[in-house]
Amino acid sequence: MIGIGMKLTSPKTYRIIRKILEKKQFTQTELSNELDISWGQINKTTNWLLKKKCIIKKRKYELWDPLGILNSISMFRRLEPLYSLTVRIDEENVLKTLNEETDIILARVTALNHYSQYFRENIIDFYARDAREVKDLLSKVPGDGVVVNVYKEDLNVRDDIKIIENFKVTSEIRTVIDLFCSERAYTAHDLIKEIWGIEIEV
Repeated sequence: MIGIGMKLTSPKTYRIIRKILEKKQFTQTELSNELDISWGQINKTTNWLLKKKCIIKKRKYELWDPLGILNSISMFRRLEPLYSLTVRIDEENVLKTLNEETDIILARVTALNHYSQYFRENIIDFYARDAREVKDLLSKVPGDGVVVNVYKEDLNVRDDIKIIENFKVTSEIRTVIDLFCSERAYTAHDLIKEIWGIEIEV
């Protein structure tokens, strides 16, 4: 673990870390310009990552240990649902109803279903702008069926989404971050390989 000494989930630090995970190669000036964050803050975060061997310095800085960064984020962020419900209508109808009547972002394993060729799980995970509205809607159809997990929005999630089949879905990298923060990293092994070329044990 590398997280001790810097809180990777503080707003500016997280934005820097998130951009590094995406770019893989960068200069401090590039990050400062793209994120509109002071060069000093970029430098502080970069030096810390160098010390922890998460990045290395060549012509540019290069991402070296993305898993170390992901594990460190999970030290400071435990992703747990605000509440869970079991509804008796099928997954497709749950998603259609939620998408039409509320403002949600598909996340975690539901997002992974959109990105992975191999992973499928009959659970619906999403962030909700208005959790109470969603709970009221879902509580009308309780029973055995699909497990629905509702999460509180954090870490500027609405700036880290894609639109897939008319649904808002967390990006590939945000999906992996969320899975690490909920002890489900193993489910994203093929997505991790696709993004960073790394094999993890499952």
